[in-house]
Amino acid sequence: MAHLAKSGDTYRDISMQIDSRMTSASLKKIRAGLKDKTLTIGFHGSNDFITEFTTDKIGLGGDGNSSLGLFTTEIPEKAAEYAEIAREQVDQDESYIHVLIIPKRKIYKVAEFEEMFEPEGVTDLKAHFAAVRESLIRQGYDSASYEDGEDVMMVSLLPEQVQILGVLSEDECYELDEDCTSRFDGVKMLKLLMKDMPMVAKAWSAHEEDSLSR
Repeated sequence: MAHLAKSGDTYRDISMQIDSRMTSASLKKIRAGLKDKTLTIGFHGSNDFITEFTTDKIGLGGDGNSSLGLFTTEIPEKAAEYAEIAREQVDQDESYIHVLIIPKRKIYKVAEFEEMFEPEGVTDLKAHFAAVRESLIRQGYDSASYEDGEDVMMVSLLPEQVQILGVLSEDECYELDEDCTSRFDGVKMLKLLMKDMPMVAKAWSAHEEDSLSR
């Protein structure tokens, strides 16, 4: 389940374990959502192999802002770094970077880094971010994001709406073509992750596969 992505004069071996629940129809909808920007691709690093994201897991992370929702990044290498930290904290050999399809119908744009990560004068961070999450949901937001020019940090306020596309290893994240990851182009990223993989070739019709390559 691997393919080669060209970067300069070198070729890198990239593979991904596709979620078995993905079908031809769902992949076609994902591509359409990425194209019209109602969906985005994000990466979430963890020491656990996760099969689904649920609201009842919100706030269980070590950081206070885990009460805000499910944190993801658009840069695979960043997710690999988070996964490495999580793996080392529990002293295990394996970690997992989950490739996610995230709805972004109404996004709350975080203006300052401190608003999402280091709010001033707050002693109980988990209670603070739980209240922020509830307020944003009441206002109709499904996510919040912070962009610093190098990364887009997305927080899904409703994790149960997030789809798992597949799972990468830390090494595979570092091997992704830098040009493709730096443009924040979901359609190109999907093409890079899926190209020439036997499971996908079997699942997609010739027409859908041809549409993805355009």
